[in-house]
Amino acid sequence: MWGWEAKLFDRPAGQAIAIARLLLACLGLLAIWLDPSQPERYPALTYAILAIFIAHAAAMAVAMRWPMGRNNLHLFAHLVDLVIIGLLIYLTAGPTSPFFVLATFALLSGTLHWGARGALITAAAMVVQLLIVTMIDGISEIDRFIMRSGYLVAGAGLFAYYGAYRDRMSARLARLARWPTEDISALDFPTLDHTLAHSADVMQANCVIVVWEIKDEPYLLLSLWSGGKQTYETFPPNAFNELIAPQLTGMAFAIEQNDSHRVVTLDGIKTLDRAAISEEFCRRFHIAGRVACAPFKNADAEGHVFFIESAWFGDDLLLLLEIVSGRVGQQIQYHQLGLRLQEAVIAGERVRLARDLHDSTLQAITAASLRMKRLADTQTNSHVGDELTKIRSQLHDQHSRIRSIVQTLQEANDDFVELRAALEQTLQEIEHVWHCRGEAQVTPESAAVPRRLQQQIDLILMEAAANACRHGKAGTLKVEARLETTENLLTLVIANDGAPMGELVGTLEGDELARQKLGPVSIRGRVAALGGRMSLSSGPAGVSLRLELPLT
Repeated sequence: MWGWEAKLFDRPAGQAIAIARLLLACLGLLAIWLDPSQPERYPALTYAILAIFIAHAAAMAVAMRWPMGRNNLHLFAHLVDLVIIGLLIYLTAGPTSPFFVLATFALLSGTLHWGARGALITAAAMVVQLLIVTMIDGISEIDRFIMRSGYLVAGAGLFAYYGAYRDRMSARLARLARWPTEDISALDFPTLDHTLAHSADVMQANCVIVVWEIKDEPYLLLSLWSGGKQTYETFPPNAFNELIAPQLTGMAFAIEQNDSHRVVTLDGIKTLDRAAISEEFCRRFHIAGRVACAPFKNADAEGHVFFIESAWFGDDLLLLLEIVSGRVGQQIQYHQLGLRLQEAVIAGERVRLARDLHDSTLQAITAASLRMKRLADTQTNSHVGDELTKIRSQLHDQHSRIRSIVQTLQEANDDFVELRAALEQTLQEIEHVWHCRGEAQVTPESAAVPRRLQQQIDLILMEAAANACRHGKAGTLKVEARLETTENLLTLVIANDGAPMGELVGTLEGDELARQKLGPVSIRGRVAALGGRMSLSSGPAGVSLRLELPLT
């Protein structure tokens, strides 16, 4: 609202009541002045009371120009209003008095100042006044007395409901405003458990589900809060087909049943040509009853927040739900900002590490390689010379490998490389160093992975080969790679025909390996840093590692 509307409706309640009081007092005096037949009795006293009422109203209008901290003044003005209204009703025909309409003003004034309690106490005072007036004058028109009394009682009930509703809404807003703090340092998912638990408590919901997409990421993220616990899942982009009916895009809505075609929105009730929420989504999370939903969208993500089986289904539910969804969207954006800050720090560390590797390790390997060459050239023993040449070749290979890593660390982009060619090259180096035959199988044949991931796989293979040859005396290393583009996942199985790992027979997952302090610690740490999972199998046929690595 702008202009005069904002100036009028943004005023405190005390000012609005003061203006209405002055207006009613002036209109009352004008009314009896225009109709000389009223009042029939006590005309002089009635004019005097109205004059006092106008003076009282004018004084309150001036005093309420500064309405803050005037609770005692509000109470005084309200008591004076009740006394004047009671006198005017008595002086002008009792229950049939034209001034009975002022009772509505008194009820509204009590409600705006003190809520439901103010409405009920004001109504009780007015009924007592009406009863006293009737007893003094006698009941001449029983029907009018009953209707006026009933009007006061019914009006008090409605005003009390409004006051309680307003107080309840204010209390909910105050509770909702006390947002808990969240940890934004988590790497994989934003922490929403405190926010969702707080929102579920305010909204009186049994379950809260948040579904969102991150910009330029090929999957859906889902957070579910229920029973005090929070879980996260990832899904393909089309896992739930159209999650929300197209007619409800960007709108908050509520439904009584999951398959309902009639939805309540801020624009009224809408009838859809399909269910409001995807059947696959409802089936997956066992949603059958009442659901309220609101969208959120920011520069990093967009999604929806669902409140399941909310006990509260008032008209203001959707307004508060939009506040909650906006807060959830902010938490997700904070998490993305944290990730970008971490990436900036990591990028700086990569540049520093690349510079250190180039200026120290690479130069040392180059110097060692040149000394090996000079020794090989001056060596008269052919066998020793051949060994020195092999060692120099290995140093040269490691020099090239480290230089490639340094170059990748310094580059901002992350291009893709063909996986089979990279695996075969690494297996050839392993065979050259460890005399262990390597085999590679890639599905699909044309699979490609980011260069940074390929370099990590390269290092994992070198570590796995060293362990297999040194500790297990393996003669063959087999690598099977399967790329699942729909799940954004690379599955890698590294198997050798060496001796089993101690007395271990069977399969252990990464957490159990860490607890029992078994398996390659370096590989386990590298897989965890990549956000992947690892399991190890050991038996008479040898040892195998199964790795699941995300592409991003």
